[in-house]
Amino acid sequence: MNEITTYLIGLSISLAFVLGAAVYIRKPLFTILTDLCGTDDRAAFWTQITMLGFILVGGLMALTYQPRTNLPDYYFISWHLGRTMIGLVIVVVFLSLTVSIFIRRETRQTVNLKGSQKNVLQ
Repeated sequence: MNEITTYLIGLSISLAFVLGAAVYIRKPLFTILTDLCGTDDRAAFWTQITMLGFILVGGLMALTYQPRTNLPDYYFISWHLGRTMIGLVIVVVFLSLTVSIFIRRETRQTVNLKGSQKNVLQ
């Protein structure tokens, strides 16, 4: 296998991995965002932005890899996958922290509202 073929195979596997991760997380993310945003339209917008982030960061990490000619072919593919996974980890951690902040804020407001309603009814 020549270097170009190996590079393209590694890039293809990396991009397939990114798309698979985006499809895997899409439905649960949309459900959580619908609860947080209040409407399906807002949740759909933020879900699309997140999916775009997955694809762009994962793809960027895979595309920025520059192969070294003295390595065997399987190292090319493993480096592609490694850089892609680093990009996906960055996106997932950022997304998780962001959503958890809003979930905590939403939970605090719900608890305060329930406490206020309880006092009003008593």
